Amino acid sequence: MVTTSSLLEQAVLEYLASDPHFFDDLVKSPIFNPQKRPPAAAFATIEEEPPESVDPRPRIWDPNARVVPIDFVRLDAENRRLGELGEEFVYVIDMPCVL
Repeated sequence: MVTTSSLLEQAVLEYLASDPHFFDDLVKSPIFNPQKRPPAAAFATIEEEPPESVDPRPRIWDPNARVVPIDFVRLDAENRRLGELGEEFVYVIDMPCVL
């Protein structure tokens, strides 16, 4: 089955095959090879105020309420993965500043 994404992929691959030096200028650009360290933003300029607190709705007990089972193992695994991705993100962002 031919999809739009497969057609796009095919067109991009054909274009890149026709111009093998397409990425040469990009690789040499200052984005990938910075000559100097970018200035660090002051924390005060990027700090945001916390959002307004929202009062939760009062809970009303309902004897017919359906109990939803919670898979704590899956939830823990998802949270751990989210934490790892966050640490990886910070590492990637901070590495140019360390070098």
